[in-house]
Amino acid sequence: MINIKHYIDACYRRVLKVSYKAKKTSNRRLVEKESLKQSHLTVLQGFKYQPIVKNEVDLFHTFLYEGSLKDKKIDVEKFHNNPSIKSPLAPFNYALYLYNRWSRKKNNEDKHTFFEMIELANNLGENTDDGIVYPYRFPYPKYGLEEGWFSGICQAMACSCYLRAYNITKDSKYLNIAKSSLEFCFNNKSLKIETQNGDPWIEEYPSSPSSYVLNGFIFVIIATVEAEQMGLKFSISSKALIQSLFKNMHQYRYKNQLLYGLKYELFSSIAYRKLHNGQMIHLEKLTSFKGFNDLKVNV
Repeated sequence: MINIKHYIDACYRRVLKVSYKAKKTSNRRLVEKESLKQSHLTVLQGFKYQPIVKNEVDLFHTFLYEGSLKDKKIDVEKFHNNPSIKSPLAPFNYALYLYNRWSRKKNNEDKHTFFEMIELANNLGENTDDGIVYPYRFPYPKYGLEEGWFSGICQAMACSCYLRAYNITKDSKYLNIAKSSLEFCFNNKSLKIETQNGDPWIEEYPSSPSSYVLNGFIFVIIATVEAEQMGLKFSISSKALIQSLFKNMHQYRYKNQLLYGLKYELFSSIAYRKLHNGQMIHLEKLTSFKGFNDLKVNV
């Protein structure tokens, strides 16, 4: 059955794409400046993190994974019997969902399966000079990616998973895996890039020219903030990443809509915009910085 709201939104995005291309062709202004107060960037210079509270409900991952995995289960046995899993993101996705449900309901089966998922995903990782990487075992011709490509979003979710494993067990091996997983983003020259203004940016996937996908970059910010709260440090701080987000966010806004990235003229669906707003909610909770409210978009 067709969802009327989603259908109308999809039609509007198609019309918007034509309008956006016309403005781009005529070299007129492409984006509408958001109502970002300069004072927000000033506040960012000194904002402080809130400490992680043990077993606190992770509202963001509830929002994301219960929406996409509700009434669905990943067949753990299928994973175990298939050593050639193509996407490492799947077990990390499910692990975050299970952790969050366990945080609320304290179901030991959820905790057990959470650890099964992260151990399974860990077996997919490869040690490199840049850190642990989780390669995808399939090509993605649409984006020019050959088999073995890697993703900033997957590296970030891996970090978030192992931080949660450490939060449960206090086993330092999980903290080390979390650090190495995220460090890969900051060490790998295909993922670590800069904006035109010289701000740091982490790519969702390697691309030439750079794609500047917003969603993956925000997941990296979230993982970096969470990791720093656990005492980890990286060559690029979460503060620098957050400042980059605020300084560049106006490029993704057009007529109250949200661009997927700067390389492709694709506007985000309702589900994608809901995800974006959930990311902003989570970052606000992690940092107590109200400025993230101004980066939300219409749904």
